[in-house]
Amino acid sequence: MLLMICSVCAFSACSDDDDKQKDIAGGDKECPVTEIKMPDSAETGETVTITGKGFVTTAKLTLQNENKENLELDATFTTTEGTFTIPVNFEAGKYKVVLTQAGGKWVIGSIEIIVLKRELRVKQIVTNNGSSVVT
Repeated sequence: MLLMICSVCAFSACSDDDDKQKDIAGGDKECPVTEIKMPDSAETGETVTITGKGFVTTAKLTLQNENKENLELDATFTTTEGTFTIPVNFEAGKYKVVLTQAGGKWVIGSIEIIVLKRELRVKQIVTNNGSSVVT
């Protein structure tokens, strides 16, 4: 009896698909990209690189906000990384990173977008009569 209980517990705990990402488009394909690494946060205007094995050059990345709105990124890919720049007009917040590749979609991580405060600094003021005032 004890052997039977231990067997049931061992087999249910060893499921091989626990760490695999499932296709959010409704399919049951596993994510073709493995060993994915990305930063936890990025600032607007910053270039972000996501590394992994198995990207294709035709892959696409989108950021999904809390309202489940998808914001497509202009990303470029090699087989080992995807690179994109966070637009400066992006809103701050936590976004899911969604990979579209090989007919499937997978959430491959999340990233916190931080909006940089940009200050306007006046270097020179030119008046109507042509003289300039340096500030």
